[in-house]
Amino acid sequence: MLKLVYLTVFLIAAPVTPAQATEIHALIIGVDEYQSQPDLKGAVNDAKDIAQSVRQFGASQVRLLLNDEASRANIDTIWRDMIDGSDPGDTIIFSFAGHGRQEDDANGDERLMNPLDDKDEVLLLSRFNINEPAGLKERLLDDDLHIWFVEAQERGVQVLFVVDSCFSGGLTRSVLGGQAPGQRLANPFAIPKTERERLSKKPPPQHPEETLSNLVMITGGREGQTVPEILVGGTFRGATSYAFARALEGNADRDHNEVLTRNELRTYISQTVQNLTTQHRPSILPRGGEDFAVLAGAAAQNSKSVEAIVTEEVNPQDLSSNELAPDTSTLYLDTPNKDIRIGPDQRLYNSEGDIVAYDVTESSIKRITDKFRLVDALKSIAIRESFNVAVLKGGTPSDSFHNEGDVLSLVAGPLPYQYLTVFNLANGGEVQSVFPFEDDDREAGPNHLQSVNHIEGVQIAPPFGSDHVVFLSSHHNPLDLRAAIAEQATASQVENLLRQTLKNTHAAAAIAPIYTREN
Repeated sequence: MLKLVYLTVFLIAAPVTPAQATEIHALIIGVDEYQSQPDLKGAVNDAKDIAQSVRQFGASQVRLLLNDEASRANIDTIWRDMIDGSDPGDTIIFSFAGHGRQEDDANGDERLMNPLDDKDEVLLLSRFNINEPAGLKERLLDDDLHIWFVEAQERGVQVLFVVDSCFSGGLTRSVLGGQAPGQRLANPFAIPKTERERLSKKPPPQHPEETLSNLVMITGGREGQTVPEILVGGTFRGATSYAFARALEGNADRDHNEVLTRNELRTYISQTVQNLTTQHRPSILPRGGEDFAVLAGAAAQNSKSVEAIVTEEVNPQDLSSNELAPDTSTLYLDTPNKDIRIGPDQRLYNSEGDIVAYDVTESSIKRITDKFRLVDALKSIAIRESFNVAVLKGGTPSDSFHNEGDVLSLVAGPLPYQYLTVFNLANGGEVQSVFPFEDDDREAGPNHLQSVNHIEGVQIAPPFGSDHVVFLSSHHNPLDLRAAIAEQATASQVENLLRQTLKNTHAAAAIAPIYTREN
């Protein structure tokens, strides 16, 4: 449970950067089926989705490799063809969804860039097998990718690298959407001595990825994070891949000029992943400097595909072979996304394995179910249009679990529309009004565009589980919705009013999930 204290307002400005259209080439890889590692459920879904969105965005060449089609030989050949067929100013989108691991750094390049880092990151392909010479070659080392990216820079070709595995953190993508997360990781392996000797003779790269001016890199997790597979509309997916595909469909294009900038991609993908997951955030490089254009194309605005989260009910019998039907012995809440299950300990778990409610009773189950139905509805709004929300502890971002007595703050913005409404969906399903403040006409009025709203003094108190603080930015004042929330309406009532409100105004949403537990 959260105790919310007060809110203040600051102003910021956002830069605007022009861009020009060039040719886009794409190599999209998705690997679910592994010879020597645990299979995945959502990487092929990711790859197919991104390929469709890249084509829609206007790519002139799209190569899609799934499972054992994604051999090292095929990838090398296609990459060479794309480099040779690209002109200066063109862009190559290289996307990988599948397992990643770390292995010992053989040539010392990692230690040159960071004395504390002695690991190479690798992407594992379908035929990877540590015990076979041919299978050992079926992986992509970060050193190999670095050579490719440097060559592209020398030719004046831009690279957008999207990797939905734990490439940056060195851990693998988790399997089966939270069924015992952290246990179903790719099997650990040790590189044979002969392979280490071969790699040790390779000269270290001269320039780290962060210094390559032609490279934008979007990775599924930050240092030390696993990358979970989640349920989206009843289908297993990687959150970063899903967000990237929606970004290409126009949802990230805030100024509707058919150009995606680094900041637009960062804002949309980072917040969308947060809206869809728990303590999971992607990494997007480069981080600093002025905004710049990354892609220019002809993306459709607000594709209807995002509606699947709230409008499509999933029949387990309709799931394809690479999706996991809900276990008939497990009880799931009746929500559109089918991702909240009741454990034998009377606790509720999400698809990532996090506890979202403790000590669930027969009297509270309906209230909690309605809460997560509302959360799913809000996710569909946020996927179409969102904005930044960050949870801070001690002034720094905090995505971990929080304990009783912790004091947090929330920062949201810039806001796309004039009116801001903030409410909390508590772990027991209660709806708590946060903003506007009661009987304060000034705060009930419109907030100026580009404002950032800062909520201080959010204190963690029992009961524990998951709270979801919702920020709703709307073009018109949602009077009925605000009044109902202030009067402690149920989540079901708020959902009905929300749907009515959105018929009459443009709106964007952002969700700050806060997971709490006892000390």
